[in-house]
Order: sequence, then C-alpha cells, then structure tokens
Amino acid sequence: MNRIVTLNNGKILHFKSLEAQNVAAFYAYQDKLGAQTNFTMQYPGRPKKPVEKTIKQFDDPNQMN
Repeated sequence: MNRIVTLNNGKILHFKSLEAQNVAAFYAYQDKLGAQTNFTMQYPGRPKKPVEKTIKQFDDPNQMN
C-alpha cells in the first residue's frame, strides 16, 4: 500500500510499500537512525521482527514505525 501525506509545511511525503527484498535495508536504516538519536525507541542491534510481520505492520495505516 503506497500512501501520500501532505505535511504541515506543505511538503509531500511518499510512503512506499515495504517488500521482502527491502526489509534488510529497512532494518539497517532503523539501526542507523537509532545510533543518531536518543529520542526514539530505535537502537542499534534491536531485535528484529519476522519479515512477514514487519511488512504487514508497515502497510497498516494506523502504524508509523
């Protein structure tokens, strides 16, 4: 499911569906983000969910993580 969101500043944010071949890159991005901030629940080496669960959660319009 692809989603487009217009931010308060007028910029447009495109969410693309996560596919199985992209999950490893998504996990690497989460680790990189976690290493750069202390203000999220992300952290390097965080246990990863199974690929199918990650894809399902990513496509849920009520989830943003």
